[in-house]
Amino acid sequence: MSITIKEVKREIGMFFLSDAKVPNGFEYIDIAPTEYAVCYLYDKENSSDFYTMDTHNMCLNELKALG
Repeated sequence: MSITIKEVKREIGMFFLSDAKVPNGFEYIDIAPTEYAVCYLYDKENSSDFYTMDTHNMCLNELKALG
């Protein structure tokens, strides 16, 4: 799923191998080969503590520091 919040595009979903079978009732998109970064966030169930711009900025800063 792709959502845009305050001009920041977020992709929400799961990554699978290109030959994975998609179960009935689910959708998929093929992503062209590219260089990208994934910031994997997790917390306790039903927590919204890390869905903030501070967390977003911390992820960006960490990705920049890693090059």
